[in-house]
Amino acid sequence: MDGIELQAYGHLMDQFWSPLTNELDGPYGGSLDNRLRFSFDVLKEIRKRVGPGFIVGVRYTGDEMLEGGLAKEDGLEISKRLKDSDLVDFLNVVRGHIDTDAGLTDVIPIQGMANSPHLDFAGEIRAATNFPTFHAAKIPDVATARHAIASGKLDMVGMTRAHMTDPHIVRKIIEKREDDIRPCVGANYCLDRINQGGAAYSIHNAATGRESTMPHEISGADARKKIVIIGAGPAGMEAARVAAERGHEVVVFEAANDPGGQVRLTAQSHRRAEMISIIDGAWRSARSTLQHVGRSRDRPGRKARCRHHRDGRSAPHRGAVRGQRVRRFLLGHHLWRCEAPAPMFSSSMTPAITPACRLPKSSPMPGRRSRS
Repeated sequence: MDGIELQAYGHLMDQFWSPLTNELDGPYGGSLDNRLRFSFDVLKEIRKRVGPGFIVGVRYTGDEMLEGGLAKEDGLEISKRLKDSDLVDFLNVVRGHIDTDAGLTDVIPIQGMANSPHLDFAGEIRAATNFPTFHAAKIPDVATARHAIASGKLDMVGMTRAHMTDPHIVRKIIEKREDDIRPCVGANYCLDRINQGGAAYSIHNAATGRESTMPHEISGADARKKIVIIGAGPAGMEAARVAAERGHEVVVFEAANDPGGQVRLTAQSHRRAEMISIIDGAWRSARSTLQHVGRSRDRPGRKARCRHHRDGRSAPHRGAVRGQRVRRFLLGHHLWRCEAPAPMFSSSMTPAITPACRLPKSSPMPGRRSRS
């Protein structure tokens, strides 16, 4: 390793710092000097072991936002002392406390809460110390991260959940493909699973946490096939995207006027508005298209095949009955075609929604021969 970061907030070091949890007498309780003594003892021993060339940092809260806890003034003083100690190489500051679920969501904001709520506070720490400062708290997009660096508020931006949604963020920035970045929607499915002892999966990227069986980079198929997908909800759209990337001809049937399924419904809530990025946005239109081509129609005069009983009666063949049911189910559904332009084997390719169009009545459905 090239370095380590000690997580102080909500853990052992922070319990010495905070007046709410440190009820000791001296030498480790009482004044701020005493409450910081344990942390500096630990840092001194670490520095002895690793030497001056090894990177050591501390992630800590600069303001617990709790009555009787560490206040903003305490955080600024602690920051200055950490810098002046010559024991650390960077500060990683957060704001809030994690002893309750409500407090945790202030430190790690969830869907429906403001983006980058503590960025200005971290910038105050950076200005007061003039020392390398990191910060992470719902900074989901490259534009905000770029502003944080360009404005001098931070020296490095943490984007944990954003990288779980799209692990190729840095590469896409370098390649000037920012519109191709799959955005984090703040659903916190990843953290909920971790807190329950499960693997860290992403609600927006099924490959995250499943890389051994579901790679992010999708390879081309050995043979091109025609793939029919029923339902253009988020699962259907993802299936269409993957199939198109593999080089298949993809047709999607959907009963609603627009793709997206129930995500469109939930995104109507202000708290869940970010969910719309799962099914819409520039990242979907960056590489492939989901194009509306009309409505499905049953073929006129088509009859089901029949099977004959011994007594001379005839009835529709069971397979034909099932086929009729499927045709009746799909009758009137919107038909979409998912296409991926060459080169088509990049993990960033996703189907996008293009304006709906109608086929003239005289035109056959795509893929059907004209009956004339």
